[in-house]
Amino acid sequence: MGERKLDVLILTHYHSDHANGVLELLERLEVETLVVPDVEPESVLRQTILKDASKQGTAVMYITNRYTFSMGQAVFTVYPPMGEDDANEECLSVLATEGSFDVLMTGDMGDSSEERLVQQGSLPDIELLVVGHHGSKYSTSEKLLDAVTPETAVISVGYNSYGHPTEEILDRLEKNKIQIYRTDTAGTVTVKLQEGSE
Repeated sequence: MGERKLDVLILTHYHSDHANGVLELLERLEVETLVVPDVEPESVLRQTILKDASKQGTAVMYITNRYTFSMGQAVFTVYPPMGEDDANEECLSVLATEGSFDVLMTGDMGDSSEERLVQQGSLPDIELLVVGHHGSKYSTSEKLLDAVTPETAVISVGYNSYGHPTEEILDRLEKNKIQIYRTDTAGTVTVKLQEGSE
């Protein structure tokens, strides 16, 4: 039947395209810990999620400082919001590392928050970048790409009226010789690490 438990669920921010599925996950699975940014107290979606987490017995961890935890051989670093006054800029970002393989997920943060993350985050060269804000031209800046030099990029995107991913971002990734996978054209993207692989 598959796994019925999640040890940790990280919610970057309270926009519906990132958070709506959380309620269903809380109902269907045993979620041990929900990790969230401590922002937008007036958000109805935040209030609903936190109420449901409490009802399900899920612990809630509010990220206001850098937080690192391990699961098996993987190490996760969750960075607090780097911006303010906008839900996209107040999102969490996550660096996941196993061995020499690093993945960076920046949620919907824009280029100014990315710059602060680069300045404060002690980020390594990474192998995989989950492209910010579904390929918006305001995310995945040259400064970020120069700092983390990803080999591969995944763009999590479906049909939308914003034109994501933008040609500007696709061109930027291609110019930096980054291999691109898009969920709107490739479907679900699964990353598997093989023992002994670089």
